[in-house]
Amino acid sequence: MIDLKALWNRLWDNRKIFYWVLPITLVVSSALILCVPKTYECTIILAPESQDTKSNSLASLASSFGFSNLGGLMAEDAINSAIYPEVLASPDFIMRLFDTPVSTIDGGYKGTYYNYLKTYQHAPFWKHAKQCFFRMISKKDNIEYRNIGGTDSQKNEFLWFTKEQHSIIDAIKEYIVCNVDKKTNLVRITTTAQDPVVCAIIAQTIQEQLQMFTIAYRTQKAQADIDYYTTIIPQSKAEYEEASAQYIAFVDAHTNTTQQRYRVELNNLQGEMDTKYTAYTTLQKQLMASKAKLQENTPVFTTIQSANVPQRAAKPHRASFVLFMCMLVFCGISFWLTRDLFHISL
Repeated sequence: MIDLKALWNRLWDNRKIFYWVLPITLVVSSALILCVPKTYECTIILAPESQDTKSNSLASLASSFGFSNLGGLMAEDAINSAIYPEVLASPDFIMRLFDTPVSTIDGGYKGTYYNYLKTYQHAPFWKHAKQCFFRMISKKDNIEYRNIGGTDSQKNEFLWFTKEQHSIIDAIKEYIVCNVDKKTNLVRITTTAQDPVVCAIIAQTIQEQLQMFTIAYRTQKAQADIDYYTTIIPQSKAEYEEASAQYIAFVDAHTNTTQQRYRVELNNLQGEMDTKYTAYTTLQKQLMASKAKLQENTPVFTTIQSANVPQRAAKPHRASFVLFMCMLVFCGISFWLTRDLFHISL
């Protein structure tokens, strides 16, 4: 057992140490935490439309156009909310945020999000020292996009970012957090920024870009089909009208003819006209089905919580930090002063 009375007497006899150390700890910890800039968080919650619901709706909609079996159509792969975190963390998606116009709450900055992160960010002095050190020892790289391989007539589209651009991309990855609830399928996206208005703007932009990305992914095949059928249907119609005109002209020119040769030629023209008509009507049905597929594959996002400007900073918790440091120093000094008492009791 530890002698609590001896422990208290030891601490009381050395109370002057606490009189000096605790105020110093309070001042130093306060100064350090004041160097850390405030950050704000904005959270949006989305409920993407379920793909199963879309399949059932499309089947019923397509049946109205005379299509009873769309099993192959429904088996087509589509993007789902489970991969949204990977989408938001990809450089291809983050690049879309570079040119987003933002402005601070005090109006001190108006420009792109990229330049905001590059020039308008506050950081503790130790981070500035670290950046300066690595900037001194690293080589400069001013290449933004480099064409790797190929010739002038055959260029590849590989992107090669500068170190500065890589650092901005890595920073944005830390500022965007996406979580998907597997049970409810709700998508929660949280953005972080040193300005509350910038935080809300980026959250709203991410919501719009994510919706555009998902819509483009799910509808690109149907849109390509619509473009194809829209282009080829006039040609098919013209071929049918030409075959129909030839048939009518042949009939009018041989009204009183009963020769077998005439009948064979008439049957050939009628068969060709019927074939052109069948091809024309089939293409029209396929165009209608593609339009139905485009409409059905266009995802709908229900916004549970929209972007709003946060009123209070999320981090740092300055009072908690200062209190924790004071408690840590107090416990450390107390243990150091009474360590021999613990040794004896053991």
